[in-house]
Amino acid sequence: MTRPYADDLRARAVARYEAGESIRPIAAALQISPSCVSK
Repeated sequence: MTRPYADDLRARAVARYEAGESIRPIAAALQISPSCVSK
């Protein structure tokens, strides 16, 4: 099983999402999968 993403990466994804950015651009910018952003 893979390790979870670091807390700071999660926080950056949440902050971008709450600022109104879409899931796919967030995932591309942070180099993670879109499904990880939506969880």
